[in-house]
Amino acid sequence: EKALQQNELYDIFEDKFSLLAEEDHGPGNKNENNITEFQSFTYWKYSNNKVASCIDWVPGEDNVVAVAITEPLSFNERLKISGKPRTSYILIWSFTDPIHPQYVLASPFDIYAFQFNPYNKG
Repeated sequence: EKALQQNELYDIFEDKFSLLAEEDHGPGNKNENNITEFQSFTYWKYSNNKVASCIDWVPGEDNVVAVAITEPLSFNERLKISGKPRTSYILIWSFTDPIHPQYVLASPFDIYAFQFNPYNKG
C-alpha cells in the first residue's frame, strides 16, 4: 500500500535534467557546446559522397586513425542490397598527410564496424 501511495505522489513527467543545467561550476559556459573541426581527411577516389561508419585509432600510433566509409543509404535501402557484393574501404590516415591515405583496405561487403587488436601493436 505504501508503494502505491508513493507512486501516486511522484511526478513521472518532471524533467530532472533541466535542474542540472542551472548550475554551471565547470570550465567554459553552458552555451559553449560546439565541436570544432581539427582536421579533415578526404580523398576523392574513395571518400567522395560517403559517410564514416566506424573510426578507430591504430594501436601504438599517436597520429594514425582508420576510418571505414560506406554509402549514405537508409536502413531499407541497405536491406535491399544486403548480401550482394559491393566494394567498401577502410582508409588509414596519418595526421601528417590528410590528403592521401597511408593505406587503403578493400572489402567485398560494406564495413560497419572494425577494431584493431589492442595487444598486437606491431
